[in-house]
Amino acid sequence: MKKMIRYTSDRKYANVIKDLNRKYNERFFNLNNRNVAGYDVANKVWFFDENIVDYNDYLRYARFTPEQLKYLRHFSTNLTNLFQEIDSKIDFQNFNTRYKFEGDVYSVYKSDTTTVIYLTDSVKGTEKLRVVYYKPFHDDLENTRILVTGSLSIYKGHGEIQLLADAIYVTRKKTKYQQQIDTWYDEIYKMDISPEYKQYSFSNIRYMGVISNNKTGKGYHDFKSILKNTNYIIKERFTTLTAENIAKEIKELYETESVDCICIIRGGGNKYDLLDFNNPLLIKTMYDSGLFIFTAIGHTSDNLICNKFANYNASTPTALAMHFKRLQYAEVNKQKENELLLAKNDNNKLQEIIQTLHLENERLKRKINDLIDENENLNEQLKKSKKGFFSKLFG
Repeated sequence: MKKMIRYTSDRKYANVIKDLNRKYNERFFNLNNRNVAGYDVANKVWFFDENIVDYNDYLRYARFTPEQLKYLRHFSTNLTNLFQEIDSKIDFQNFNTRYKFEGDVYSVYKSDTTTVIYLTDSVKGTEKLRVVYYKPFHDDLENTRILVTGSLSIYKGHGEIQLLADAIYVTRKKTKYQQQIDTWYDEIYKMDISPEYKQYSFSNIRYMGVISNNKTGKGYHDFKSILKNTNYIIKERFTTLTAENIAKEIKELYETESVDCICIIRGGGNKYDLLDFNNPLLIKTMYDSGLFIFTAIGHTSDNLICNKFANYNASTPTALAMHFKRLQYAEVNKQKENELLLAKNDNNKLQEIIQTLHLENERLKRKINDLIDENENLNEQLKKSKKGFFSKLFG
């Protein structure tokens, strides 16, 4: 058996320890086809693999020796402590000391021979540890929480601390980022609000409030350029795009400005950069405004809660501007169609009048012809009557 942490315990904790062991073995057995925690019957001691198991789970029940505790506390330094107490926690004179860290995969880069991971244990990804594993790692590491073990070194040329990993384990736990998203979904559910998709056209979103983070950024520049020669009237607001700031700007726009809709615009970024766009404070403010809401945040792959509560979500600021431009064209074309239809209707009415007059003219012609025939008959009868009269008079 691989060397592991071996310890004893009071008999009364046996069931608790067995339950902990079972959970770890169910989660990690398939990684190496062996138990990572258990009981050594021959030597009557418990054991676990310190590379995988979090010793803190066993701390209340196990009898660790002082040397074991010192080693485990040093070996299992978490990322927060690593960055906060780097001088006291890390022995720069002895980089061969092994460490274990658990964290969320912030980003990963793979080649045929090497896997480089940036590991974070922060919801917003503010502190990251570079992890280098000189082997290919074929599992998908996106949106995962992992355990890594290895020794620390300095990333030459950058002065950055890195972990040279000798093992990587996928924990199957939810990332701290995902835990935060789930918590916010629960909060929004308790608010008893849901997306409302209202119909809109150019005429009822012409006056728009736009909230963005960078007036000179390419995304907003493209947005403004596309709408330059349209009939939209834009009220601009620029701020750092935190949930609190966006909510504040939305309130000010619908309380002090006569806007029909609000556009929230931001260029690309990773999911940690865009975390605030899932905040219940922002979602509730969007909902309470009663305005049409349009979003163009990040990229199409970003699954943000605010996008679900928007009337329309575009993949980029450029795509949103093109959507608005098409709406105006549709309105203009509709007006032209109405004008043509009106003219056509007027022409149809004129044709009806002409047709009526034509029919009346034909009727009058027939009447005249009838009167002419009748007049000729009368004349003929008059001639006959005259001839008979003179015959009787001189006959």
